[in-house]
Amino acid sequence: MHAVANPAVFEQFVLVERTLSGRVTVTDPDVASDPFDPIRSGGGVPVTGARVEVTDATGATAVAVESQTGTPLRGTGVYRFGNVAAGPNFPGGRAGVRVAPGARLTLRVVTQEGTVVQGATTVPGGAGTPFAPPARTRNFLRDRDTLRLQWDPVPGARSYLVRVESPYGAFFLFTDSASATLTGELRNVFADRLPRVFQAGFTQWVNVAAVDTNFFDYYRSTNSPFTGSGLINRLDGGIGVFGAYVPVQSIALSVRATDRDPFDGRYVSAGPQGPEALRLWVDARANGLAEVTGAYRLPTAEQYGVLGTLEGTRLRLRAVDAGDSRVADRVMEGEVRGDTILVQLRGALLAGDDGRRRFVRDTTPIPGEQPPR
Repeated sequence: MHAVANPAVFEQFVLVERTLSGRVTVTDPDVASDPFDPIRSGGGVPVTGARVEVTDATGATAVAVESQTGTPLRGTGVYRFGNVAAGPNFPGGRAGVRVAPGARLTLRVVTQEGTVVQGATTVPGGAGTPFAPPARTRNFLRDRDTLRLQWDPVPGARSYLVRVESPYGAFFLFTDSASATLTGELRNVFADRLPRVFQAGFTQWVNVAAVDTNFFDYYRSTNSPFTGSGLINRLDGGIGVFGAYVPVQSIALSVRATDRDPFDGRYVSAGPQGPEALRLWVDARANGLAEVTGAYRLPTAEQYGVLGTLEGTRLRLRAVDAGDSRVADRVMEGEVRGDTILVQLRGALLAGDDGRRRFVRDTTPIPGEQPPR
């Protein structure tokens, strides 16, 4: 069971699933997960039809609703309840509970087979504790800048979680101080091949939150085949976490890099709906293959981060989700000819768009683009 109480949001979630035993065939973990069906798309076995109750310190109890929609059903095993401290009662006439700093919450899950799982958490903070501050934005030149974070201590916090969203998976760390320093050259130890945490061309969210003991112990522990130590589990009758998370800081970083490779630069194409732009950098070169990162900007000012490779003159790029490189919105394949890139674009194209693009290097500023420093 996985549930994290967050006072900054109205809708709260409880995920109920079975531990994997080999008795059930699960999906390929390399396939991108579906946020509307996180358990099954993440290779899990959801538990449906359970009764999930959340009770606050006043004695109010909310019965969570299972999020099943569509055909086939999506959201099986995902149960929702409302936070009355952040909005009105939950739709459908079911009352929510108060999820606020300092609140004590208990959770009780009863499956159709009669299995009972229980847990409790206290949300860090107290009356008057600020949370969910407005997001800030800033430019970040990764080979020069260092991100220095500071925040006010939160009463009752066991630790603070610093999390950076990355296309190769989130990078996170815990700290017991009210500050953290991240260099632009930081590597992601949670991803294969240790890619950079900060990817040039992407807008990456950096979030800081105060967490309770349950959250801290569960996510800092692991099942180790060498030491035999396991997850620190504070649930009664099951395995997982019922914890609390209080947002204290949020920053959107527009990540860029210094031009060092002859290929680095800005390329512009006269697309059918208006000018499109590619801002590209070579991230690394080895054995004739270059790893490329960057940004792809549409005429509507919508922008995607791109990842790809350059092998000789052959260029392959994928416009990917900022938090999951497995989710590609568009794919480009083509050839580099000096200062010109000829590509075939595939993906979400408008009617009549054949996807052919001719990008030409351009050193003049593009209206609306945030230029690299």
